[in-house]
Amino acid sequence: MSQPPKYPGQKRLERMAGRAGGGAYEGAFEAVGALLISMLAGYWIDQRYETEPVGLLVGAALGFGAFVLRLVRLGRKLQSDLDGMNETQGPGTTKRSESGDVSREESPGAGSARKE
Repeated sequence: MSQPPKYPGQKRLERMAGRAGGGAYEGAFEAVGALLISMLAGYWIDQRYETEPVGLLVGAALGFGAFVLRLVRLGRKLQSDLDGMNETQGPGTTKRSESGDVSREESPGAGSARKE
């Protein structure tokens, strides 16, 4: 069976998809790692200074804050990558406006057919 024909920009799109997917996994592992490390540090402080629940709770709160911050940064980066990709597309493509509305740009002369 033959492969479908390549279209312009296919390699670039595949590279961007690969980077975005890898970045998402990297960000998720970093976020979960920050939560676990901070909780382990809080547990260690509890054991060392005999402050049973306080260190673990503070560690969990700090880890959750780092988790949320990492996910927000990852979301902003992915959104800026998508916005940059939309800006580089040519005429006749779908674009998203500032308010999030999707509109279709017409190619030059596409909607100007005259009836005679």
